[in-house]
Amino acid sequence: MPFDKLPNLIIAGVNKSGSTSLFAYLSKHPEIESSEVKETTYFLSLRYGEQLQDIMTYTSCFPDFPRRAPYRMEATPGYFYGAGDVARAIEQRLPGVRVIVMLREPVSRLISFFQFQKSMLNLDQNMSLAAYLDVCRQMSATDLLSRKNNPYFGLEGGFYDKYLPDWFEVFGDRLKIVFFDQLKDEPVGLVTELCEWLNVSSAGCQNYIGGAENRTVAYRNPFLHRLALTFNQSSERFLRSHPEIKNRLRKIYQAFNTRGTTLEVTATLKKELNGLYVDSNRTTGEILASAGYADLPQWLMTHSEGNR
Repeated sequence: MPFDKLPNLIIAGVNKSGSTSLFAYLSKHPEIESSEVKETTYFLSLRYGEQLQDIMTYTSCFPDFPRRAPYRMEATPGYFYGAGDVARAIEQRLPGVRVIVMLREPVSRLISFFQFQKSMLNLDQNMSLAAYLDVCRQMSATDLLSRKNNPYFGLEGGFYDKYLPDWFEVFGDRLKIVFFDQLKDEPVGLVTELCEWLNVSSAGCQNYIGGAENRTVAYRNPFLHRLALTFNQSSERFLRSHPEIKNRLRKIYQAFNTRGTTLEVTATLKKELNGLYVDSNRTTGEILASAGYADLPQWLMTHSEGNR
């Protein structure tokens, strides 16, 4: 049966929160198999009001044999923003699936998303963050339902309280919320926590932890960068199955055609951005607390005077 190939573990959110690194770490666990491409995007069409493709399209993203380990996993962080439509479709087609959502402090996530969209050649390289925010503010809810406007989802993408309740309603205790803060500061502890939640062994999990994946960098030559993006996308299956080759090619490319990213954010703009998310962060914290989550990151707890 092709359905035996499908996942029972999904990393469903959010963009620029470390999902690529988490996917890479968990993929190394002997009791977790992974899709051959990280983002299958199968359920993403529902976020944009489109129809799902045939289920065989989904099965083609996974190894061509039934699950042999307790879990098979994929990671499409854009699913989170499809809220109830996507969550219900996942539950219907993958009954019993477990879902991980990783959240990140909204302002830093917004800045990372903005830089990432530039690195993907989706934004004018000379666009300032302030100009980008102006365009984001002009986007209506209807505008954001169009795929072509996804590069301008940066501002909206931090209002987690709009989307989180639907995921809890559908999945209950099969939904696990984790945080970028944990991945950055205590990656071994985070992976150990997830192993316990999944009821798989956490022995040796420190061996799964490597460098950060999908780190955003700026490029020198746009033509070469476009070629690199095309190659990476078309070769993802091969590169994921040969990580040593992927790492070697990435190091060569980064030495040849990348440079560090620098983005100065004025204190005034930072204060404005913090203020935009205060109410949403507070509500998100309340949602998580009511679901039994303790020791939340500081940005979900109290807010300093500068953020009010």
